[in-house]
Amino acid sequence: MFTQEFAVAWPYFVSSAVALGMAGQVFVRKRNVFANYFILMMVAAGGWSLFSGIHLLVSSFAAKVFWSDAKFLFITTLPVFWILLASVFAGSNRCISSKKIALLFVIPALTVLLIATNSYHNLVFRNVSPLQTELFTSLSREFGTWFWIHTMYSYALIMSGVVLFIRSMIRNSGSLRIQATIMTGGSLVPLVFNAIYLSNAEAFYFLDFTSVVFAVTGFFYWIGLFKYRMLDLIPIAREEIFRSMGDAVCVVDTDDTVVDINEIAISYTSEPDVAIVGRPLDEVFPFLDEIDPSCNEVLIQRESGPLWHSVKVQDIINSRGEVEGRIIVLRNVDDRKVVELQLQEAKNKAEELSLLKSAFLTSMSHDVRTPLTGIIGLSQILAGEVAGEQKELAVMIQESGSKLLKLLNSLLSVAHLSAGTLDLHREKLNMVELSHYVLNQIEPEISKKKVELRVTLPDEFLEAYHDYGHLTHALTHILDHAVRYTETGSIQFDLRREQNDVIFRIIDTGRGFEPAFVRSIREPINSVNLAEFGLNNNSGLGLRVANGLLEELGGTLEIRSEVGVGSTFTARLPVMNRHRSSDRPTQTKESPHRQQSPVPSTS
Repeated sequence: MFTQEFAVAWPYFVSSAVALGMAGQVFVRKRNVFANYFILMMVAAGGWSLFSGIHLLVSSFAAKVFWSDAKFLFITTLPVFWILLASVFAGSNRCISSKKIALLFVIPALTVLLIATNSYHNLVFRNVSPLQTELFTSLSREFGTWFWIHTMYSYALIMSGVVLFIRSMIRNSGSLRIQATIMTGGSLVPLVFNAIYLSNAEAFYFLDFTSVVFAVTGFFYWIGLFKYRMLDLIPIAREEIFRSMGDAVCVVDTDDTVVDINEIAISYTSEPDVAIVGRPLDEVFPFLDEIDPSCNEVLIQRESGPLWHSVKVQDIINSRGEVEGRIIVLRNVDDRKVVELQLQEAKNKAEELSLLKSAFLTSMSHDVRTPLTGIIGLSQILAGEVAGEQKELAVMIQESGSKLLKLLNSLLSVAHLSAGTLDLHREKLNMVELSHYVLNQIEPEISKKKVELRVTLPDEFLEAYHDYGHLTHALTHILDHAVRYTETGSIQFDLRREQNDVIFRIIDTGRGFEPAFVRSIREPINSVNLAEFGLNNNSGLGLRVANGLLEELGGTLEIRSEVGVGSTFTARLPVMNRHRSSDRPTQTKESPHRQQSPVPSTS
């Protein structure tokens, strides 16, 4: 009789030996997370097969019931190990915390408990009776409500693993796709076989060979283990990358509980010898509360001293778009921070030096301009009282002094424009009188050349609010540039009003200049191009100063020039500046004598 029953039970024992043998060999040769779950899955399949075979060999009804019930220790846990195996293969295991793993075993634990107490409630099996055949004696069971709940739960876990394998099969290529294909096929075969068995268990005499199929599937995995290294290549590579990263990396779940951490991050904890996984994040890294939100950086006290670290936090999103946890990466940026602080210190020092330079230049310009004005005035008086060679010397002193005064005024403007400290004292001005004053200043230079000056000014009073000194300075620079580079022909000076703007237009028939020179006028005055400026070279210092002053006054300078033809300068200013600092009564500066226009004035 024992021989007849063994003839039916031997596939269980063979599959158990195969499954447990593979688990033992993997245990000896491969030790990583993926291999560990494979070992547990094969132990569950082997135990399931072993107990199924034993229940056929024992003779008493009570013993058959005991061994048949005991195999559910493996039947209930195998699907859990399967989904964990699939999660590791798909790279999703870092989102599974110890708490979540414990929750996966709730249904299996309840199932085992209910099977042990089934005689009191019959929730798992409504009826258990002997099933006698010619070759063996088995058990006939009528499945209860909880049995189907457990079955659906197990199917859900295995199908979830199938989905993970299919997703890996789609995403990957080459040997990785072959691995995923093997895993997918291996998942579906026992699932389909068990479904066929449960659809009509009586037809199979209640002999469930699903554990045998699991062992066969495991055998194919075992072959793939050495041919494609699928229990070795992926998880070990991921773990090695995670372990060897130069940055500190910590993975937490949605409750901010640490579920994984690399060796670098462990060294940042206050108690590196204490188990970290499972502890709250704020206990492991309390310094994260001190992060500077403006730069996501924090100063961490280490044995070597305080070091700056950048903190990067990234959510872990599953395929459904749900947040499963977070990854925190700490990167040592102390060297960069030191460089940044040095650069900031150098910047502050440069700005301080720039302000000191501007203050010094302003002070020197004023100190030199005061006696220089006296020299110009005295030389002008002297030129009127002497004659001959002495008069020529006096005029030379006057002209040289005027050039030097003009250069000092430009340098003073450059200092204020580059430092952003230009003071504006806006007041109500008569633009017609201001134009006469500017033209009178440039008249001696024009009289030395065969150049005709044409002036068009309005007859009526033209009022505008601006800084008298800065505006005359800007217009004088433009006229001076036109006179300097116009040897013959004419210079046209026009003033008119267009709606809410006052427009000065100066047109010369001089030599003109290249477009690159026009673009250089727009460049800000700094220490680089300041070295290019001089008194007699074509550096464009005067035009740059004029452009900067007009912009500070709220206006613009438009320049159009053609080499060999001439240039047109258009200064446009608002009549009423919206942000004037002060309004003072009109202080019209009268020129020594009014320059009469060779052409009729038009209003």
